[in-house]
Amino acid sequence: MIIEKISADLGLSQGFVAATVLAANHRYKSYPIEKRDGGVRQIEHPSRRLKVVQRWMAREIFGRLPVHEAAFAYRSNINIYHNARVHQGQRFLLKMDFTEFFRSITAADIRSLLNNNLHLLPDLLSADEIPFVCAAVCKRGSLVIGAPSSPVVSNTIMYVFDTLIHERCNQLGIRYSRYADDLTFSSNLPDQLGGLINHVRHVAENLDYPHLQINDQKTHHSSKKKRMRVTGLVLTNEGGISIGRGQKRYVRGLIHRFRTGNATPEEIKYLVGYLSFIRAVEPEFLGRIRNKFGNETIEQINLPDNQIVPPS
Repeated sequence: MIIEKISADLGLSQGFVAATVLAANHRYKSYPIEKRDGGVRQIEHPSRRLKVVQRWMAREIFGRLPVHEAAFAYRSNINIYHNARVHQGQRFLLKMDFTEFFRSITAADIRSLLNNNLHLLPDLLSADEIPFVCAAVCKRGSLVIGAPSSPVVSNTIMYVFDTLIHERCNQLGIRYSRYADDLTFSSNLPDQLGGLINHVRHVAENLDYPHLQINDQKTHHSSKKKRMRVTGLVLTNEGGISIGRGQKRYVRGLIHRFRTGNATPEEIKYLVGYLSFIRAVEPEFLGRIRNKFGNETIEQINLPDNQIVPPS
C-alpha cells in the first residue's frame, strides 16, 4: 500500500521506490562540521533519490502525528524567537540538553511510535509496512543529522516526553519549552528549578520510547544577575528579547561590507533574512541601524533575492 502510494504521488516506479529504501543504509555521504563550542558534528547527507522518499514520509506520515505545543523547532512559521518568548520576563532560567539526541532515537522507537498511531494513518500505512518506513528514515537503525525526515520524526516521537514535562511544570508554575534537544525552564521563584533536574532525567530515561540521556555538562542555571540566553537570544533585564551585542556587531559589520561592495552573495542573502528576523525580535535595533547606515541601504538589502544588486 505505501509503496504504491509513494509511487503514485511522486511519479516514480514502485521498483525504484523499493530499491531506494532497500539500499538506504548505503545512500549517505558522511562529513564533519565544526560546532560552535569547538566540537565536531557528523552530518549524514542522503542521496537525492532517498531524500525524495524521506521528504514524502516526513510530510505524509510523520507530519500527521501530534507535536506538543512546547516543541518549537522544525515547525512552520515558528522560530527561536517564539521559543525565547515563552520565558520572557522570568527571573530564573534552567537549560538542559540531551546526549546524541538524533542517534538516541532508534528504529525500534519509531516502530513503537507508528504502531501506537496507526489509527491516525488510515488507508496509508499498515502494521507490516512499518519496518519499510523505519528503513527509509534511519541509517543503521537510528536517526541521523542530515536526513530531511529526522527533524519531523524527532518532534513527534517526543510528544509523550513533552506532555509529561509540561504537565509537571504547569503544576509547579514553571514555564517549559523544547527546541530540538535544547530544554529550557524558567520561573520567578528562587531555588525552584534545581529540583526539576532529577525529574526530567527520570522521565527521559524511563520512557517507553525513546530512551534518552541528559548531558549533564550542558545543564546550566542563570538568572537576571547574569546574562540569560535562550536558543541564542538574550532575555533582557527589562523583560525584552535581544539578539545580543555580539550578533549586533556582526550584523553592522555585514552591512558595512554590503555598503562598500565587499559582501559575498551568501552574506547578502543572510542579511535579507536576518533583517526581517530583527524586525520581529528587536525592531528598535533595526531603527538604529537605519539611522546609522541610511534607509536606502537597508531597503536595498531587503529587496527580493533575485533583485539584490550590491552597490558599486
